[in-house]
Amino acid sequence: MSNENKTELMAIELNNLFSKLSAKEKFVFETIVSNGISEEKEAKEIAVNIPFDENMRFISKDTAWRAIITLVKAGFFDLQSVQTGYRTFNILKLTDVGAKLYRLQFRKEPAVQEHIRLRKEHASYLHGYMVKDVATIVEKKGWYTCISTNRKQNKLKLSEGKMLIPDVIGKSGDKFDLYEVECGNHNQDDFNDKCNKIMSVSQKIIIVGQNRDIVTRILKPQVEKWIQTAGKNVLQMIGMKVYLFGMSDLAAGQITYYYDMNLEEPICCFKKPKKEEATDEQ
Repeated sequence: MSNENKTELMAIELNNLFSKLSAKEKFVFETIVSNGISEEKEAKEIAVNIPFDENMRFISKDTAWRAIITLVKAGFFDLQSVQTGYRTFNILKLTDVGAKLYRLQFRKEPAVQEHIRLRKEHASYLHGYMVKDVATIVEKKGWYTCISTNRKQNKLKLSEGKMLIPDVIGKSGDKFDLYEVECGNHNQDDFNDKCNKIMSVSQKIIIVGQNRDIVTRILKPQVEKWIQTAGKNVLQMIGMKVYLFGMSDLAAGQITYYYDMNLEEPICCFKKPKKEEATDEQ
């Protein structure tokens, strides 16, 4: 069979698949793909707020949810769970079949989905969603009048041609805080370099990890190695302070670990479980 015949056969199969969808399912499919939506919850919210036909009728949340299940089962989307430490949610990844169906039916390219945009801007789409959630948390707290996750706007020029791009910048008047969101994947040299860059523009280093476990096992030791490398006496003279947050602690307005260079040990700001309690939980 020639490639041309294979293409025609695939088009016929895709048309048959599309014809089996209800009008509401077709509407939900087009809405998700044309808007580049990834989060399942957002897909439902947008679908129920746009009229699906000329009579200005709207679909219910339950209908939108059932339509998404049908589209996933049909192979047009893959469902992927994401855990940022602040929330657990599903994202809808458009499959090759879904993309081909969209091009065939609507004669245009699918919009770039959010998780793909985040993956291009960050180390991974998980990191991108964690950045998004940190910005959401600090906005809800009302700590700042302006919050930015825009990498172009957040770019800071340093000496010797170096650059620093904080994940989140919170501003209130002339004051600002820089947030670094960490999945725990950086090697020590890269971690030290990032801390040194932040130190050149701020007396605070604020790091947010996915959860207390990653903060305690990975980020806390990295901070302490950086302090040792930079020199605690030097950091003390500068007045440096380090704030470590697990995502849920940040949401609760609670620091996980706090480093004051005048103190011998970091302050652990959460109550540790007793050893016997920890054993029982295991």
